[in-house]
Amino acid sequence: VQAAGYRVVPLPGPSAVIAALMASGATRDENPGFAFAGFMPSKAQARRKWLDQWLAWPVPVVMFETPHRLRAALQDLSAAAGPDRKVTVARELSKRFEEIRTLPAGDALVWLDEDAHREQGEFVLVVHADEREAVPDEDLSPEQRRIMEALLEDLSVRDAARIGARATGLARDRLYAWALSRSRED
Repeated sequence: VQAAGYRVVPLPGPSAVIAALMASGATRDENPGFAFAGFMPSKAQARRKWLDQWLAWPVPVVMFETPHRLRAALQDLSAAAGPDRKVTVARELSKRFEEIRTLPAGDALVWLDEDAHREQGEFVLVVHADEREAVPDEDLSPEQRRIMEALLEDLSVRDAARIGARATGLARDRLYAWALSRSRED
C-alpha cells in the first residue's frame, strides 16, 4: 500500500507494537516475523551493546523509547545499524498528534529537529531488517565454515555468530544471518 503511494493508518488496538509494525511496512509475506525488544537501556554503553545484539536479528525489531532519551537512542541506533538502515518512528499512536515516519536511521535526528513537538509523547521504534544479503556458503572459506558449523553444534545462533566473528574476522551480523539460514535448513 505504501509503495503505491497511499498513507497507511493503523487502527487503534490493544498493542502499540502491532500498530507500529503494521504502519511501518517492515514485515513481508515471505518473512512475517519480528522481534520485540522492549525498552532500550538508559545508560549509553549498555544501550550500544544491547542494540548490537538486537540489530543482528534478521527480522524487524520493535522497541520502545522515552521522550527524554529519544535523541541519544536515535543517535546510537544510527551508529549501530548504519545510516542507511530503515527505521520507523511512531509517536503518540492512536492519539490526536499521532505521527509515523519511516526513514533511513541516519536521517532520524534531522527529522526530529524539524519540529520541536516530535520529542514529546510515547515512542515505538521499528528497525527494519537489514536488507543486505546473507553470506552465501561460497563467501566463507572452508575453514570459516568449519568453525561456524562447530560452534553451532553447541551454541545458539547468536553466540555462534558473536564468537565466529572474533575467530573469522567476518562481520557478526552477516555470520548471524548465515547461521540462521543454516539452522532453518536442518
